[in-house]
Amino acid sequence: NFVQKLTFGDRTEDAAEIPKSGTGLFWFVLKNHWMRLILLNLLFCVCSIPVVTLPAAYGALIAVTMQWARRVPDVEPFRVYFAAWKPHFLAKTAVALLLCIAPASVAGYVYMFTANGAAFYALLFVFGLVSFLVQSYFFAQLAVLDIGVGSALKNAFLLLGVEWKCTLKLLATGGLLLVLSVVFTTYMIPFLALCVFSLTALSVSAEVSDVIDRRLIK
Repeated sequence: NFVQKLTFGDRTEDAAEIPKSGTGLFWFVLKNHWMRLILLNLLFCVCSIPVVTLPAAYGALIAVTMQWARRVPDVEPFRVYFAAWKPHFLAKTAVALLLCIAPASVAGYVYMFTANGAAFYALLFVFGLVSFLVQSYFFAQLAVLDIGVGSALKNAFLLLGVEWKCTLKLLATGGLLLVLSVVFTTYMIPFLALCVFSLTALSVSAEVSDVIDRRLIK
């Protein structure tokens, strides 16, 4: 029935037919779970209203998309979403805050001492992308691996270079989101509310689902 499909998605999926990673996996999950992705995106937006809950809300979103990316059968997305909130709540919030404040602080200091607006925006863009990459690996590891927060953060930085092909693909994802945000500026609010966060989480999960098992630090 409708409720069952909304909860589980297409339960006739054959795991052998599901792409292992990358673009193929992204489109496969999107095709089979597009309605749940929209609802999860709306849920994320509501749960992020207090702002301080944003890292936990995004980590929970990653937890759901990682389940789909790793081809777990009969995923109950909303149960997984809320179950992922409690583990490492404070640690995830602190790490995400650090990774967001640090780029802005470095760019801000450069602007204070040089008054160079172009350098400020260039550094903010570069460090912002690095922050996005680190958080992509970080939240994905915490979602599916039995690993500590410190180890996940160290691994995230190391994976930037070790898994450079995956990192480049994630960079392309970040660039595409930036382009879409510029192109659809007029429709940015509904675009954000309906799909941008869940699609970001899905694209990240589709790329990193295989590589994060190669843990470099326990």
